[in-house]
Amino acid sequence: MNNIKMPEEFMDLKGLHSMMLMLYSRISNLNDIRNSEFEELLVHLDEIKLYSSTIFKENNITKRQQFFQTPIIKWLWHLLFIKNHPEALLMHLRRVRSYPYEGEERFRTIMLDMRYCEV
Repeated sequence: MNNIKMPEEFMDLKGLHSMMLMLYSRISNLNDIRNSEFEELLVHLDEIKLYSSTIFKENNITKRQQFFQTPIIKWLWHLLFIKNHPEALLMHLRRVRSYPYEGEERFRTIMLDMRYCEV
């Protein structure tokens, strides 16, 4: 977490648990956590609620908004896709928009969801 110059506010156990949930996509529900070596995540699970592995698979606007409003996601999004690699975001948005089935609707949806990421 020091390598990416993470702000002090995220340099605690809850911040570490948030990063773990985002990085380990096999952890997607409470049972996965209980049956894994990451059981320590249960301490902060109610506060974190960052199931990045499922957030984009479900069509649930409430979950997506909650995800994008999370302070650590706002910071990471800005660092990775605005500051360091905006081309990756542009490429993804173009790909989403070009989907033959509901591409324009998916594009509008992600653009609306991303507004919660503004820092």
